[in-house]
Formats: sequence, C-alpha cells, structure tokens
Amino acid sequence: MYEATDFTVIHNDFSNYEIVAYNNINEFTHNDINYVNFYEDYYNDIPDAVVRLKKTAVRIYQSDCSKDELVKFICNETYSTDEKCFVLEAVSEKIVESDITTLILYFSEEKLSQDIELAEEFLCLLSKYKNENVYQYFLDYFSVHVGENTEIDQIISTYFDEYYL
Repeated sequence: MYEATDFTVIHNDFSNYEIVAYNNINEFTHNDINYVNFYEDYYNDIPDAVVRLKKTAVRIYQSDCSKDELVKFICNETYSTDEKCFVLEAVSEKIVESDITTLILYFSEEKLSQDIELAEEFLCLLSKYKNENVYQYFLDYFSVHVGENTEIDQIISTYFDEYYL
C-alpha cells in the first residue's frame, strides 16, 4: 500500500510480516493481509479486505506505538481523518484520564463539527469515560449541534442516560 522507503524501522520484530526484497528494497506485508488477492479485493472495495486492512492498521499502531505517541498522532494536523480514526481505535484501551483532558483540549467542538466521521469516533471513545470533563464536553457539543447527526445525538444521549448508573 505504501513504499517501504517511506518508513523507518523502529524495532526488529518482524514476526507478523512476510518480507520480500525487490531491487534491494524490502517489502513488508503484514500476515493478516498477506493473501493472493488482497490488493485486488481492497481496491475493488470487497468488505472483508477493507475490514482486514483497518483491523491490521489498528493492530500495528497498538503494537508499535506507545500511548503517548498515539495521543500525539491524534493531535497532529498532518494525519487524515481515516488515520486519526485508526489511531483513536488503537489508543482506546491505553488512555487514562489525563489523556482524555489532552484530547478534549485538542478537539474543540468547532473542529469536530467540521469532520463528522472523526467526531463520531472521538465521541464514541469519550463515552467510555464517566467524568466531569467529558460530561461538560458532551453538554457543550450537544447544546450547539443537537439534531445535526442522529448517530452523534445517540452517543451523547446514551452517555447522559447512563452517566449516573
């Protein structure tokens, strides 16, 4: 999917990859997507291939990056919405309350309103945390954007309904 020359090797554990050399350049293919028709399936939008790639990307981020690196990636304007969504999923089991505060400060309600896909992923992640910062963030977001997106409205409504349970 990407040229190997675009990456830096950060550790020597390649047990999850098949490595093939072409013109003195190594090509690394993760075992989860290492099957004959993967590229064809992916570029033809075959659902299994698309899901496999997403799950593989999340696993790579989880295994190769620290929690702090993942939070920095999310708060970096260089990355696309798709990449940030992968990283949000990857970091979801690693973050602590102080990371939530960092993410809330980064994702202003205005910034999220411009990217609904990222907003859904981020608000879904936040909904796992029952604290005053998240509660206030949801209240502020909901008061401005209620009715704009039913999935986001549902995430926030469910959060409020379950907050004191």
